[in-house]
Amino acid sequence: DKKKSKRGEIFKLRFILSYIKNNHLEKWTVYQNQQNLGFIMNFFQAMKKATGDFVFLSDQDDIWEPSKIEEMLKIIGNRDEILILMSKENRIDENGEYIQFTNKETRAVRRISLAEEVRDCLGSGHLIVIRKSFMDMNIDALMKSGLTFDIPFCIAAAAMNGLYQYDKRLVKRRIHGNNTSGIQKKSF
Repeated sequence: DKKKSKRGEIFKLRFILSYIKNNHLEKWTVYQNQQNLGFIMNFFQAMKKATGDFVFLSDQDDIWEPSKIEEMLKIIGNRDEILILMSKENRIDENGEYIQFTNKETRAVRRISLAEEVRDCLGSGHLIVIRKSFMDMNIDALMKSGLTFDIPFCIAAAAMNGLYQYDKRLVKRRIHGNNTSGIQKKSF
């Protein structure tokens, strides 16, 4: 029912605006699309509107560790050769229970080769921070390509020897039947 859907969207928007106001997040801006762009174009449009030196992406159902931004900015901010930095993840189900968990991590930062990224597609959007200058140079071509918003950026960064991985799990990725990546809980 279109009326219920519209009311639900209005409720979500009011909730978000209230959250911003109550938490004194004056630098936050909310944009509402005039029409449904689909998730890929929505991410591209949001990325184009970003104003900081570094851009983080997030899905609504992934959970970031509280230190994610600080830790990743400390690394990418001090190393100009890093165009995209990705962390690692643990996976959780619809109820927040771990379905893949490990606390084994070295906290090392290593470069990901183009061959490794093409073969393994490590650079999922919820794991990465992108240097804005690199993003701005590539976003228009990638928007026209019809590809997703995250992996093509990672492939481009890897081709320029600028894709790096931080060996620390900074995201809990929720796996459910509606994941756009096609990952299903039963595949583990």
